[in-house]
Amino acid sequence: MKKKIANWGNYPVIESDEKAFSFTEDIQDYARQHEHFITRGNGRCYGDASLALPPYLL
Repeated sequence: MKKKIANWGNYPVIESDEKAFSFTEDIQDYARQHEHFITRGNGRCYGDASLALPPYLL
């Protein structure tokens, strides 16, 4: 699902395809099929590491 995201400091704001998974196996399958992605926790940090481009977030 595409949505606008930011970290705790609310800057920068980017539009990203964000995916959520309930099972470890689903994450593993996704990782095998996609080359570009970065994991993201709950966004409660001041860094922007989880806002990398191309924006595919897990």
